[in-house]
Amino acid sequence: MELKTAFREHVSLSDLEDFAGDRGWDFAGWEPATEVSPEEYVWRTSTNISVHRISDELIGLHYLILTSADRDALVDLHADISSRFDVLEWPEALEEARTSVDPLSKISSLSNLAACAPEEFDEGIFTLLNERLLDSDDDVREVALIAICRIAWREFSSVLGNVITQDTNANVRDLAETALAVINGRYNGAQD
Repeated sequence: MELKTAFREHVSLSDLEDFAGDRGWDFAGWEPATEVSPEEYVWRTSTNISVHRISDELIGLHYLILTSADRDALVDLHADISSRFDVLEWPEALEEARTSVDPLSKISSLSNLAACAPEEFDEGIFTLLNERLLDSDDDVREVALIAICRIAWREFSSVLGNVITQDTNANVRDLAETALAVINGRYNGAQD
């Protein structure tokens, strides 16, 4: 299970390293960015939680993904992080995305939503992203697709098929194919 933690303001790597050191986390590794995945630093806590700091250039944000089989431990760690840093919770990010009207605010709010969306399907997020896939601005549609890649719920599969065949912008169609591949990889990988 995973829990995303997005920050309202930039939290530097050194700020997070100090926090990790204060908590006794063990550094577990670093993966550089590739064409398909963002840069990632990983720590392990004493309660066996993996803390992944994601440096996601596509959405222009740094955020955390906490993973563990123990949901209560994840919630406790999220609360501890929230006590030190100003975090953005996904319901608030969803409301900001719903109320954004100009392309720049839509793009910014979609990036924030992607960085803190829950692992479990949410109808409100699904509906909003479907609406943004119909936006008149190509950049808004592209960022909506990047958000879908980061969220990767299987419910987006049929919607992405429509974008692939019907969107007027070739870059948007290509990104929709990528998003569909990410979703298929996530669910096909889970079945192996």
